[in-house]
Amino acid sequence: MAVFKCKMCGGNLDVADGMTVCECEYCGTKQTLPKSSDEQQLNMINRANHFRQQCEFDKAMEIYERMLQSNDSDAEIYWSIVLCRYGIEYVSDPLTGKKIPTCHRAQYTLITQDPDYLEALSHADEMQKEVFQREAEYIANVQKGILEISNKEEPFDVFICYKETDSDGKRTQDSVLAQELYYQLTQEGFKVFFSRITLEDKLGSAYEPYIFAALNSAKVMVVVGTKPEYFNAVWVKNEWSRYLLLMKEDHSRTMIPAYKGMDPYDLPEALSMFQAQDMSKLGFMQDLIRGIKKIAGGSKEVAPAKSSPESSSGSKADNLIKRGFMSLEDGDMQKAGSYFEEALNEDAEEAKAYVGLLLVDLNLRAESDLEGLSEPFDQNSNYKKAVRFADDKLRERLTGYIKTIKNRALDKTYSSANMLINSTNFDSVKAGVESLLSIKGWRDVDDILYNTACKLSKKLRQERLNLAVSILTQLPEREDAKDIIYQIGTKFENEGDTEKLKFCITVLNKISDDPRAARKIESIKFSLSDIEAQKAKKAKLEHEERINAWRINFVEGLLQLDMEHQAHTQEECTLFYGKYRTAKHRIETSGYDDDKAYSSLVEKLISAMGDLIKECDDALYTKRRQFAVSAIGCFVIAVAFVVCASVQSEINIPLWVLCGISAAVGTLMMILNATASVNVHSFFSYGKYSKICGEISDKVKNEAFRDPELQAMYDKRRDSAEAGRSNGAAGTISGKKKSHKKAIIIALAAVLCVSGGVAGGCVYFGRYLPSKKYNDAIVLMNDGKYEEAIEAFSKLGKYKESRSLIAQCHEAIVQRDQQIADEIEATKQIDCSIGDIITIGSYEQDNYPENGAEPIEWQVLDIKGGKALLLSRYVLDSKLLDDNTSEARWSECSLRTWLNEDFFNTAFSEVQKERISTTLVTAERNPVYLSTDPGKSINDKMFLLSIGEVEEYFPDGYHPDSYLEYYYSDDLITTDTDYAYEINKANEGKMVYRKGREANWWLRTVGNGSFATMVSSDGIISAIGSWSNSLLQGVRPAMWYVIDPEENAAYTELQGDEAEQTKDTGISINNAKPGDIITFGSYEQDNDLSNGKEPIEWVVLENNEDNVKVISKYILDAVPYHKFNEYTSWFDSTIHEWLNNDFYNAAFSEKEKYHIQPTGEFAPHGYMPIWCNVYLWNLYDMVSYYGGNVGYNENEEYYTSSQLRAEATPYAIANGSDNNSWWLEDTGKSQWGYSAVAVRWESAADTLVQSYFCGARPVISLLKG
Repeated sequence: MAVFKCKMCGGNLDVADGMTVCECEYCGTKQTLPKSSDEQQLNMINRANHFRQQCEFDKAMEIYERMLQSNDSDAEIYWSIVLCRYGIEYVSDPLTGKKIPTCHRAQYTLITQDPDYLEALSHADEMQKEVFQREAEYIANVQKGILEISNKEEPFDVFICYKETDSDGKRTQDSVLAQELYYQLTQEGFKVFFSRITLEDKLGSAYEPYIFAALNSAKVMVVVGTKPEYFNAVWVKNEWSRYLLLMKEDHSRTMIPAYKGMDPYDLPEALSMFQAQDMSKLGFMQDLIRGIKKIAGGSKEVAPAKSSPESSSGSKADNLIKRGFMSLEDGDMQKAGSYFEEALNEDAEEAKAYVGLLLVDLNLRAESDLEGLSEPFDQNSNYKKAVRFADDKLRERLTGYIKTIKNRALDKTYSSANMLINSTNFDSVKAGVESLLSIKGWRDVDDILYNTACKLSKKLRQERLNLAVSILTQLPEREDAKDIIYQIGTKFENEGDTEKLKFCITVLNKISDDPRAARKIESIKFSLSDIEAQKAKKAKLEHEERINAWRINFVEGLLQLDMEHQAHTQEECTLFYGKYRTAKHRIETSGYDDDKAYSSLVEKLISAMGDLIKECDDALYTKRRQFAVSAIGCFVIAVAFVVCASVQSEINIPLWVLCGISAAVGTLMMILNATASVNVHSFFSYGKYSKICGEISDKVKNEAFRDPELQAMYDKRRDSAEAGRSNGAAGTISGKKKSHKKAIIIALAAVLCVSGGVAGGCVYFGRYLPSKKYNDAIVLMNDGKYEEAIEAFSKLGKYKESRSLIAQCHEAIVQRDQQIADEIEATKQIDCSIGDIITIGSYEQDNYPENGAEPIEWQVLDIKGGKALLLSRYVLDSKLLDDNTSEARWSECSLRTWLNEDFFNTAFSEVQKERISTTLVTAERNPVYLSTDPGKSINDKMFLLSIGEVEEYFPDGYHPDSYLEYYYSDDLITTDTDYAYEINKANEGKMVYRKGREANWWLRTVGNGSFATMVSSDGIISAIGSWSNSLLQGVRPAMWYVIDPEENAAYTELQGDEAEQTKDTGISINNAKPGDIITFGSYEQDNDLSNGKEPIEWVVLENNEDNVKVISKYILDAVPYHKFNEYTSWFDSTIHEWLNNDFYNAAFSEKEKYHIQPTGEFAPHGYMPIWCNVYLWNLYDMVSYYGGNVGYNENEEYYTSSQLRAEATPYAIANGSDNNSWWLEDTGKSQWGYSAVAVRWESAADTLVQSYFCGARPVISLLKG
């Protein structure tokens, strides 16, 4: 059943049977519905509504009137005719967002009095009537406003109808010709409507009142055009068709088509009945003006124009000026200047001579060239004199040039600033604001600045808030500007941060004249002073705690110092030796620098202590070194005895005994080395140190104890320390003596034990036991018990080949474990669901190679047939898409090679590599920049996601309303690993803007030209893309990985079985390769209807993961691209409708239709695909399959290849098709008429849309399985 579409926005309406009024869920508009539920009728209404939404009101009205012939009781059809008659277009209200009507074809008759409106009311039910009356009342008020303005306008003699700009926004040749005509007619005294100049001072206003007034008053309309499509352009046709209706009512009106560079037979049919004028014909302008004079009732009275360059007189000055302008046309500036100077000698106030000198100064050949200059010339002295002496018309024309140039400069600043201000980069927004502030008051600049300030005021960063305040302070006329500044100034008042509070005060000072702001400033200042007081109090407490800690530390140092210089005996000195360092450390860290009165004394004390400690350290080091050397010598001798004993054929007891004795002596020397001590009194510096220590200690205390709290603390701790020392000193010293005796006894016992053990066990342990253990270990190794063998060999140490055999065991264990792991990995089922995170393979990520590669985490995007589509969770590396060229095609880039070679071999084991499926990676076209060559589809193990796949597997996003931002989703935001981040940092010249650690990452879809698409760190897909060979972006590899080998094997086997079972029905087998021929469906081909339809042969184009894309081998039927000689898109063409209705139903059974996968294609400038079952190849599909590039030459050819030939079936030839002539989807751009692209022999070229000699080679996508 057909779907009825919204008349306002084009969205599908949810309509139940019997409904006559509904509300659109997309735009919220309440609207009426047709009574008919016939599918053909609804399709016609949708088509007519489409034309009306495109402002092609005449086309739409033709369809409505045809429908009225078959059904004259449907109120909706009458209402639609009324909308077309009054040129009603529904646009979004900027304030409410609702759809409101605007009028493009005003009438003197109000809409409420229109006969078709009254018919609509007579056939409407109550709900429809309410909607009609409400809409008609609104439109009538719009009409009244238009009529009120138009009635104030002066009447025009001539209306010039033309096309101002082409599809690229550039000025057309039509506009230039029309302007020349405007100047000539104005010079003749006619009042001329020329929109470029007449509407120049109406910028920002609705143009319809002025156009309506001009159309209704003009006696002559001149339609200027250089191309057939320009005559049929929507707004051009809208003007001349309205004038044709006025001519039917007033026969005194005349229309004159004026063409250049085209065949007059290509004029629109409605204009072909009038006598057309060839503008390239010599004398055209004189003939045209003469004819207009006759029609308008004779020549207009022209005031003498002394200063007009176009006027002529017989004076000598005028002749000199004429010769000057002729020299300008020839480009002889010097000669022209001399003529103008001579003319001024004749008449010093001749304005046209000054105009000529101005053109000489600016190196221009004609006055009309002044308008095309990029810089104003109003400071030129000749310009000033020309304006001074000029008549009103010349003066108006000259000042008009200046105004046009300045407006163009303002427009340029306005456009660039708008682009910057809509950027996501703050620096760009700031630059855009500065540009707009420089043209404040132009167009809607103040509104844009105000809206930007409102948007920035909702942010939290101070730099953005400051910019908002700066904007608002320069927009004092905005009533709520102070309110917004006040809101910004109070945003952080409760956060307790002094910096933010100071920011609030600074902002509020901008509106200090506001009582609210003044009160709030005082409140914030009070809070700020309270916070600073609390900080001061806290600092004071911290200072007191630090002073107290310093006192404790200093007192501890003094106590330690007193204990040292009171030692008298060697035992006490030895006991207190270790406290030297403690005393020194405590005094050094006491914070004595806070009191400079005794800091130098403490320095001397530390120096004296350091000298003594160094002397003690040197003596102790010498003593310990002697013991250590002796111990090493004994151990070396013991080792020598062991070596000698080992090489003896029989056990040599004396050698083993001597070995034991040497080892025992060496052990004793090590014990003595560890327990060595020095006698402090033996040093020369001890007495000196002790004296200095006491003196300095007294001086320090005398200085320090001026602080009574410090002295009290010292006395208390000294008493406590002395009491403890008197109780424990004796026990400590006696314990030390006992420890020395005990050490000596232990050493002697060790010597005896070692000697006896060596003597008694040398025979058993020296030879017999090692040999037996060695042989047993070899047996274990041969039996595959490697762990037990390693343990046995380890106990033997260096015995024979034990160490090398341990290494062999380890290698055997690794091989065995790897074999087991491979067997498990090859058959292991990975239990996961879509959205899970799993780990497979490993790659360097923490940027610390010493600890090896880290496991890679993958996000599961899809699961089918025992395989999962995986995408790395994080950005694993930073790479250029291509190192060598500026091309961004996936099939040719260096990143593809790196992923499928370096990364593939580094990240996965051999078993894991076998589980990664080879996938046909399609060359997807960019959904916005359709002309960019996407390259070829190619088979890969590893690949990047495309834009289409991102939209499929991350469906929660949306399409922003910006040409720079194609698709946005929070789910696309990810971070890079430390390894990838450091690579990006190391290449500063190739870095791109990023949001902290949230990284950009490549997609494989081509961008605009040589750019490649990518996902930004904000989760936004940029359809325009980034430089592929000069900017680093992140890499998130993707792959199809077998997670269930059994299911995958069964799925593959099932695919094979189904393919074999369906061979007879023509369905493609799954492993069909590009170029293979398969059969599917049936269609009449041999032109013998008696034997039924023949099977259709198809050529395989692509074998994808889920489907096989095929094109018919032969041209199956003769079909025109479009049956009407008019412009059409592929989606509105006759052949599109034929393929998806007549052919689709004739060629395939209901069962076969289930195997055809609908295909989504992007309409021009569309963001969502339009789905169809059968379609045609287009130029870019052809290039992707055959290679090469699309161009356009003088023969209107886009592409040439001998592989394009295709024979037509006898049935197609009988219906009018030629061999090797078949249509593509693309529309053409031929200058000879409405065209589409078709293959003609070996070339794809423009062909007229109504041509029947071209046929159809359908393309379909067959689902696998």
